Amino acid sequence: TIPNSLPLWAFFNSDDVPSEADLSDEEFWELSAELRDHLKIIQDKIIAGNIDEIMTLFDERNNELDTAFYYSSGVMKAKLKDAFETDLPQLDMLELTGRNVKYANESSLKLASIYRAKRGSAMVGNFKDSQGSIGFPIMFRKQDGKWIITR
Repeated sequence: TIPNSLPLWAFFNSDDVPSEADLSDEEFWELSAELRDHLKIIQDKIIAGNIDEIMTLFDERNNELDTAFYYSSGVMKAKLKDAFETDLPQLDMLELTGRNVKYANESSLKLASIYRAKRGSAMVGNFKDSQGSIGFPIMFRKQDGKWIITR
């Protein structure tokens, strides 16, 4: 252990997430679909311009990053909202449907996400007027059976 002034990240005390290796094919695809559906709600709200409706889902992430970077409370929330408002209108978001995204857990079994091929962000869009894309990686933890966005 190395002494520091930061509080312990919430995910350290969260429930273990399912291990990919222990899942049957059916369980794997059900879990992939469950997290995909969470992200699809977020993506759909952002595309519709209803960003304020989903910002509270990122409270843990934003608060922990404010602390980590010694920012005043609310700085990371403002930065994330600005990224959504600035970047999303420039993008054609890729659909979050079917089996185009897959579940993955971190080795600690405290964090999980869904990803596209080569572990790319599930929530991603291609620029409308130029080449390239932007991904929005989102990590989940689990607490009392509920998925929580932590990164």
